[in-house]
Formats: sequence, structure tokens, C-alpha cells
Amino acid sequence: MLKICRILLFILVVFALYRFVYSYEPIQRTIKISDVKDEKERESFEHYLYQGYWKNKQIWAPQWIETWREGKIHVPTWKRIWALKTIQEWEKELAPPPAWLNNVRGPLAVELPH
Repeated sequence: MLKICRILLFILVVFALYRFVYSYEPIQRTIKISDVKDEKERESFEHYLYQGYWKNKQIWAPQWIETWREGKIHVPTWKRIWALKTIQEWEKELAPPPAWLNNVRGPLAVELPH
């Protein structure tokens, strides 16, 4: 009886794995080259909101190092040394105004259609 249960369990596991592996195949077949968007269509609106670049800025920062004072017994001492540290900062770039703002004079106004 135990041997039959093991065989049935093995067949069930093989069937489940086979079904899991081939369940994604129809989805792969439905993807077409025409579904892939062009580069311009892939750009999101956030791309224009966050224009800028990362700038490496160097500052002097203290750094503590452990040294050993010599003698009959070596005693640990701490010294502060100054070292250059690189920090990355985000520099914003001013994006050009949208095309509909180029010809507007005076305060920003939007004309409503009548």
C-alpha cells in the first residue's frame, strides 16, 4: 500500500511540474514585435520633472584612527585626521518651458474656449 502511494505521489508531482512549466507558454506566444513601444513612447512624464545630474562634491571630514603608543605596555590611543570625502549631490537643471508657454507675455494666463 505504501509503495502505491509513493508512485501516485511521484506521478502527481511530475504532472504538477509539467503543468507549471508549460502554463506560461501561451502568454509568450501572444507577444508581438508591434507591441514593443518606441523609445519616445517609453519616456514617462517624470523624466521631464527630474532633469539634472549627479555632481561629486568633496569635503574635508574628520576620521578617527586607532594608534598604539609604545612603551612597556602598548596603550591604544585615538587620533583625528582630516581626509577628503566624496559626496554625491543632485544638481537640478532648469528644464525649458513647455511649447505653449513660449509665446505668452505677462502673467501666466490660460484662455478658455468660448
